[in-house]
Amino acid sequence: MERSAPKISVNMIVCNGEAYREEVINSLQMQTFQDFEQIVIDGGSTDSTHEIRDAAYADARIGGAEMRKQRGRHFLRNRTLQHSSTQLIAVFDAAQRLPTGKLVGRILKSEESDHAMRMSFPSNV
Repeated sequence: MERSAPKISVNMIVCNGEAYREEVINSLQMQTFQDFEQIVIDGGSTDSTHEIRDAAYADARIGGAEMRKQRGRHFLRNRTLQHSSTQLIAVFDAAQRLPTGKLVGRILKSEESDHAMRMSFPSNV
């Protein structure tokens, strides 16, 4: 059975993020709200980030791409948008962790608005 489009895309770019990548993935998987996809664009990591990312792909909600060489943040951010299948986008940096329940709160706030909303989570949430 084909999975329907998720409610939100959680988009992240990463480069050499082995120190925190697994913890970030776990913080998303522990959310009370589970109707999301995570798009990860690896901007040319030279550490073991790709191994952590490949292991995470066992979760059907996680996808993305790997760039062979480093590109600028704006290029990589646009690549996450190309891979997203939703209009509601949460933008993460690779070192951010999301406390349980935070994603659903942001979605509820966005539904109160009539226009598209870009959600960005500061490091201190």
